Amino acid sequence: MDKESTVKEERRTMWKKFLKDAVISLPIAILLVVFLNIYWNRRYTYGFGDDFTMKMSLRSHLGRTVEMHEDVMAVNVSYDNMFVDKTIKRRNVGKKSITDRKKLNEFLTALKENDGYRYILLDVDFSAGYVSDYDDSLFQTIASMRDIVVATSNPASDPEMIKEKTATAIYYVRKSGDDFMKYTFMDPVTGKPSVALKMWQDMTGGTYEKTGWGYRMNGRSCYNSIIPDFRFMILDDLKHTDQERIDLVQMLNLGTDIMTAMEYVDDYITKFDDKIILVGDWMEHDIHDTIIGPQPGTSIIYNAYLSLVNGDNVRSIWIMLLLTMILWVEIMFMMRGLFNIRCESWEHRVEKMKSEHKLTYVVLKFLSYVLVFFTYAFPLKCFEVIIYKCNGTIVNTLILSVIFTILSEIISELNQYTSNN
Repeated sequence: MDKESTVKEERRTMWKKFLKDAVISLPIAILLVVFLNIYWNRRYTYGFGDDFTMKMSLRSHLGRTVEMHEDVMAVNVSYDNMFVDKTIKRRNVGKKSITDRKKLNEFLTALKENDGYRYILLDVDFSAGYVSDYDDSLFQTIASMRDIVVATSNPASDPEMIKEKTATAIYYVRKSGDDFMKYTFMDPVTGKPSVALKMWQDMTGGTYEKTGWGYRMNGRSCYNSIIPDFRFMILDDLKHTDQERIDLVQMLNLGTDIMTAMEYVDDYITKFDDKIILVGDWMEHDIHDTIIGPQPGTSIIYNAYLSLVNGDNVRSIWIMLLLTMILWVEIMFMMRGLFNIRCESWEHRVEKMKSEHKLTYVVLKFLSYVLVFFTYAFPLKCFEVIIYKCNGTIVNTLILSVIFTILSEIISELNQYTSNN
């Protein structure tokens, strides 16, 4: 056989092996994409890679221009309180400070009578069982209003009159930390909508359902739990003073601003016409650490609603295809043993150290694991950054990098064992 024929035969052999690796690797890549979709849809994040996600998001938000939300009015009840009896096992143990239900009822009654608002998110929890003299009037007002949702932490304990108006605020901290990360739109056990989902359903008439293959929003496959983008922000200590922050989000205090103005301006309530009104504790007790720093719970809920409006939770076909391609290449890279070929001299030196310098061998072996990890992690992290920059979708790929590292080392050890025997 002449030299040219030998070269052609080698090329044919190489292409056959390449095609074989490609055919074997593709279904594995697809299975890994399915696994990642399940992992990303879990209610919690598990701490692995979250710090990178938080830093990336924070840097992005620091450079973002603060936008006015003309259709939103934030009503702060942090400084409007009343004292009620607190009982433990039917024994009065003192007084408890809660949101002033008299002022809240007067404000909601005025909104109801004027009937010009678009929607009301009432982030005041009534499920704790505290009783005031104004409860019946307040609950009757809420029950008779259109387009209003009341956030609750325990639907079973909500006052009977307003149960049809309540929805659970479902957001979770990291398993390995105290920072808020993910918001769940529908309770996976009961099928009940969260506050953000109920807002979206009420305001858009959209459909959201759980199926045997996951969740669907308006007929499109979607994630039920996501890390929401923060399009609506109020706390930005690096850029704005307190007064500037208040002006940017049109924030009004219930007592000192709204109730006082209503006494002197007859048509003041028309200020809320065609507005989405967010009533909650914006400045004091309901503050959570998030991917962009401290944010009120009401802000988290509204940003989760905006995520639904913008379809952030809808699975993107092009993202899935891009991820499949990256995984496909990385699996072929792993299965063909290219990493071992590239580092053959390195591995030879490591094996030599194994018998001569055990401590040095341990250090070098650890470094080899680190090198393998970064070989797989770097392309996936690049993918993560690109996807976030393009459409704000946050995906955590670190767990997959760990899986690749483990599989690569297993294959490497099996190859070495086979060659030695």
